[in-house]
Amino acid sequence: CRRLKFTTTVDGYALKGHVIKNISFKAAIHLHSHCKNLCIMEDTCVSINIGLLKGRFLCQLSNSDHIKDPGDLENEEGFTYRGREGSNPLNFTKSACHTSPCLNGGTCQPGITVMDYKCVCQSGFKGKGCE
Repeated sequence: CRRLKFTTTVDGYALKGHVIKNISFKAAIHLHSHCKNLCIMEDTCVSINIGLLKGRFLCQLSNSDHIKDPGDLENEEGFTYRGREGSNPLNFTKSACHTSPCLNGGTCQPGITVMDYKCVCQSGFKGKGCE
């Protein structure tokens, strides 16, 4: 079972360009918990955006975060960005994924520390860097 610790919360922002799945809900009851759990179950998810769009509550799962792609965290009224523990999004620190260590189309997942990462490899490739 994967462990993600969402300790970074930024109201009025969303991470753009990395959404891998949109899930809408009619009610906001336990929305943050549901969205975090959906992210944990999705192998490539590392952060979430939560907001209200067209009268429905939206949970967006993203395959990047404010540490890997700090420039993609943008103002978005009505949304809240939730990311893994690490630096303050307004004072960015690059993660190990910034160097793109995953080869052959693999997706880099930042780890608990800025030096740690895991590659989710495409079919037919394996190893630390999807060799």
